[in-house]
Amino acid sequence: MEHLGLMSIKAYARARGLEVVTVNGLVAGHEGVEQTWQAMQAAVAVAGVPRLVGFSCIDTFAEVLWLARRARQCWEGVQIALGNVIATLNYERILAEYDCFDFVVVGDGEVAFTELALAVVNGAGLADVAGLARRDGRGGVVCSPSRLVDLDELPWPAREELPTVLGDGFAASVFASRGCPYRCTFCGTGAVSAMLGRSSYRVKSVDAVVDEIGYLVSDFGIEFVSITDDLF
Repeated sequence: MEHLGLMSIKAYARARGLEVVTVNGLVAGHEGVEQTWQAMQAAVAVAGVPRLVGFSCIDTFAEVLWLARRARQCWEGVQIALGNVIATLNYERILAEYDCFDFVVVGDGEVAFTELALAVVNGAGLADVAGLARRDGRGGVVCSPSRLVDLDELPWPAREELPTVLGDGFAASVFASRGCPYRCTFCGTGAVSAMLGRSSYRVKSVDAVVDEIGYLVSDFGIEFVSITDDLF
């Protein structure tokens, strides 16, 4: 399936003028972390050594940790960020225990990761980057409050991977809301919502969702769509 979070960050960062290259081992059918590392190296051979690398993980932390350590060893000066649910809920522990990560993006990734990337590229300070956890230089961790974005203001996710996804027999994916108003103790989404506040549950307008589905039908000929909301 598509990684809509990753593709949404990619689309937003591109809209802000950044060059973004992504590697998705799941869509590419990688059989192991070494194959993903080879794909990352191939991307760097074309685009150049990155200033910033971002990783997303839910249940692949061990693999992401291996990749982050390799990137740290091989690419001089690279800075590394981690995002998604596991990172959001455990940012203090991650930054305290794993020195291969410089930053954790807490909450929504589109604006936070893009603002971080712009700051890295321009050599700017990080204090004003909302939703960013980092070390404070005194052995502690600081985290700026997350900024909750209006989902209707986000560009549609990048769709370069969709032909491969469709060819593998999966449906196109669309999200119509983000977060959850409930606090189920067994669910990570509820824990994130509790951390970010009740307003973190947001919905897109009906028109925005219908327009995106219409685009997928007209440009990709889709016949099915998967709604990937946390509360669906």
